[in-house]
Amino acid sequence: YIERRKAAAALRTYTTPPAFDKVKQFLELDRKVLRFYCMWDDRSNMFGEMRPFLIHYFLVDDTVEIRECHSPNNGRDPFPVLIGRHRVPKDRYNVPSAFPAVVMELSDNEIKEYFTPKDFMVGQTVTLYGRRFLIYDTDNFTKAFYYHNFGITDFPKVDADTNGKPLPKMEIPPYNNFGSLEDSLQSCLSLIPQPPKKDFIKMLENDHKVLRFEAVMDSNRPEDNGRRFIISYRLADDMLTVYEPPVRNSGIIGGKFLERTRVAKPTSRPDAPDYFGPQDFYVGSVIEILNHRF
Repeated sequence: YIERRKAAAALRTYTTPPAFDKVKQFLELDRKVLRFYCMWDDRSNMFGEMRPFLIHYFLVDDTVEIRECHSPNNGRDPFPVLIGRHRVPKDRYNVPSAFPAVVMELSDNEIKEYFTPKDFMVGQTVTLYGRRFLIYDTDNFTKAFYYHNFGITDFPKVDADTNGKPLPKMEIPPYNNFGSLEDSLQSCLSLIPQPPKKDFIKMLENDHKVLRFEAVMDSNRPEDNGRRFIISYRLADDMLTVYEPPVRNSGIIGGKFLERTRVAKPTSRPDAPDYFGPQDFYVGSVIEILNHRF
């Protein structure tokens, strides 16, 4: 009875709940992430370079994640996550010397301070686990978050080299006049050359369609005066055939003057040929085929 009277007469103590509410934080800040574009400057070490990264700060539980931005053919393994999502301490080595770090992990009792959104600012360098990250840009949601919560409107633009070393461009060697240009170009585009692709739709629609023109050779030599030719233009593959009908007692052996081939215009360049088309053949036109005028 006396003990109960003492407990009833004793001063009562009340613990006021903190203003921070995890449930409210989860309901309001779930799926809201701050994104920072940064560069890791590792050029002070051997074979180091500037590498782009993304820092994600999850507002729902104050965790940080760092992802690497890969570029095509950069020679690196496709492992995007550099640091997994967890709360990152500012100084994980600032613990009491008597703490048995060999057999125990760090907890909230040993770590004094974690990273918060105030520690990530555009233009500043953040050190995470010994790596120095230069924040050079952020997204619009992060800018709006800093404006509504901290009143920050100045986000300076930082010039960061995100492209790295320029890749060498492939240079096409000059045409060596062996075979067609399309066929020779395949040796520069692939280790195992493939035949050039053909327009099969055009070949099916214009199969067995040939335009024939009668022409006269325009030459300064008197022996070539009056020589008549038949120029055949195939619509299926844009190839020309020149045939000279034989004439008795002319002294010139008639027959096939030019095999079936694509002929480029004399004004075109060898590396970018402009071939003759159906629009170039009409009555009264002058066609120059391989230094011969018709």
